[in-house]
Amino acid sequence: YPLRWQRQMCIRDRSGRPVMMRDSRDERRFEITPRLRSHDIVCGISVLIPGSRGPWGMMSLFSTQACRLSLDDAHFLESVAYIIAGAMQRSHVIKVSREREKLLNIAGRMARLGGWLVDLAENRVLWSDEVCAIHEVPVGTSPTLDEGIEFYAPEWRDRIKTVIDACIRDGTPYAEELQIVTARGRRVWVLANGEAVRDAQGHTHQLIGAIRDITHK
Repeated sequence: YPLRWQRQMCIRDRSGRPVMMRDSRDERRFEITPRLRSHDIVCGISVLIPGSRGPWGMMSLFSTQACRLSLDDAHFLESVAYIIAGAMQRSHVIKVSREREKLLNIAGRMARLGGWLVDLAENRVLWSDEVCAIHEVPVGTSPTLDEGIEFYAPEWRDRIKTVIDACIRDGTPYAEELQIVTARGRRVWVLANGEAVRDAQGHTHQLIGAIRDITHK
């Protein structure tokens, strides 16, 4: 029976199956470790906590009293292990997502490039941290579309309105070099890109794009 100890307190079957120890006093498959003996362990079950790239670890249930362990007990512990595995996977995905977001933010700061989204139904604009930095407004600022356009220098507002209207109406993407006036009154040259997001009926419901500070290009 291919068993081995895992960190002194868990028993692992190399095939990944649950391992049941019904009575340590009669166990002949492996030697009971000093740690288990010190806790007066008599019986127990060990199962893997599965992961997409290998086990997250192991979970064991031990008792200091003799008990009649069954496959139902092992299957119940496996069910708990799968619940834990799901929670750990979600936590891992969130962690990786945050790390990637952090890298994107670093890249955006270095390139002075940020992304934005306009929800036309709600007249709501989402600015990334770097777009806020370019406009010199607090992170989390969420202007209306008209308020966002007001940041463009007066001589450039008609142009940005024209390309945005065409993008909404016809789905025409745009890439324009224009000037904005930041919240602190500085004039900044930017490259503004935008494109339409359309629903199944072909109606534009969102605009997405990027803006880059090209003042010192």
